[in-house]
Amino acid sequence: MIMKSSIAYKIWLLSLKIEDLRFRYFLKKPQDVQLNILKKYLNDNKNTSYGKRYSFSKIKSIKDFQDNIPIIKFSDIQHYIDDLSEGVSNVLSKKKLLFFEETTGSENSSKLIPYNKSLKQEFISAIGPWISSLNRNFPGIFSGRSYWSISPSLKAKRVASSGHRIGLESDAAYLNRTGGLLFKYLLITINNENSSEEFYKSSLKKMVREDRLGFISVYSPSFLIQLNNVLRRNWDEIVPNSSSLNKDSLWSDIFKNVKLISCWLDSTSAQFESEIKSFIGNIPLQAKGLLSTEGIVSIPFLKAYDPVLAITSHFFEFESQKDNKIYLAHELNLYESYEVILSTGNGIMRYRTNDIVEVTNYIKNTPTVKFIGRKSSFSDLVGEKISEVFCLNILAQLEKKFEVFNYRAFFYINKNQNRFNYNFAIYSSNKSLKIQDVNSFLILEFNKNPYYSQAIKLNQINNIQTIFISKEKYDKLMSGFFKSKRIKEGNRKPPVLFNLNNSIKLFSKN
Repeated sequence: MIMKSSIAYKIWLLSLKIEDLRFRYFLKKPQDVQLNILKKYLNDNKNTSYGKRYSFSKIKSIKDFQDNIPIIKFSDIQHYIDDLSEGVSNVLSKKKLLFFEETTGSENSSKLIPYNKSLKQEFISAIGPWISSLNRNFPGIFSGRSYWSISPSLKAKRVASSGHRIGLESDAAYLNRTGGLLFKYLLITINNENSSEEFYKSSLKKMVREDRLGFISVYSPSFLIQLNNVLRRNWDEIVPNSSSLNKDSLWSDIFKNVKLISCWLDSTSAQFESEIKSFIGNIPLQAKGLLSTEGIVSIPFLKAYDPVLAITSHFFEFESQKDNKIYLAHELNLYESYEVILSTGNGIMRYRTNDIVEVTNYIKNTPTVKFIGRKSSFSDLVGEKISEVFCLNILAQLEKKFEVFNYRAFFYINKNQNRFNYNFAIYSSNKSLKIQDVNSFLILEFNKNPYYSQAIKLNQINNIQTIFISKEKYDKLMSGFFKSKRIKEGNRKPPVLFNLNNSIKLFSKN
């Protein structure tokens, strides 16, 4: 299997070379490839229902595009998606509908995203450069099979009224044709409907027995932590008859050939990084790029940089959080924040992702971006407009000021003395942390928001209060919340801010 895997990767990497070379070439000319992508969308879909409504055939420039096609939310195109799910064709795209994917966001109800050949290819156009860059930057990473959890537990088969499947048949759908044919030689995958103890044990057994396991790729860091917890609980069953290892051994000793572990590390996932580093040893961690069901925004590319914009995949626009103006990929300013607006090959144009990114650098002329939070994640009891990004910035300051690492934390709404107030719940391994110090700091920071400060002065809300919770309590609360949202373990992004409705849901059954 080792030899087969090594050869399979060589073949797959060769099949990805064109996408990799194309991506690397356009890093210096992002405006050229972006314009080409937009022209193709408009030409391909000019005779669709959506294309006729907005006169795609008359659009001759990016300015025409921006002047004539509105920026949308999903609700604006829900009726088009409904038509597709009922079997109506030529609605958003002329390309044949292949399947629907269901979003897994923690804030709103799930949405069906139509996938056609064009959108699938756009994901491949990003995966190709990413995999090729891993091979260049981490020699030996593909000597044996990798462990990927693209969709850690696939949902039971469902179909729309049109007969199209909802959800992937397998993770191979994200690979190109060559990768799909070589799938079993490239990846260790476990498809199981239930993310149970047995699912994790089965994954770990295969990982331990893969002598040349070189790469571990998951999404949620909590999924990685759960793998580690199951490993320790079931050590003798998973790692039998090992004289050199014990259940306290680091992953770098257990998986000696792993060159890299990849997972979410930005935004709400940052709080898990120190715990992960405590058990993986000296294996490097790589932050995932920004990928959603709707599209792929960025990919890891160089060791020392944040993920770079996936410029050969979709057409990107960015709404500045400073002046609310719309900018193109090559027009972004360093260290400024933008909401990503996405147009993709499935015919969905100028879609508000609600994802906020910060520009951290440039590779040639293409920006690298760091995901900093969701624009739609906010709480507004009496006009104070507390956002997830605001809370994440406070958490980052809290970490530095009080040396808080290996922690779990979230903000939520509570009712006290017939008025609502914000509460802050935190677990930390720092035993010297004092609740009064944390609370004084939070009151100071929250009152820097003028709307919050005004609400306090008017006695509309009470000041924020801090509580300490156990790690077990945190895990129980989050598990209950995600189950209520029907979000599988491998796709979980623990929120740091719960609005009133979600606060009720968080504590109602816990």
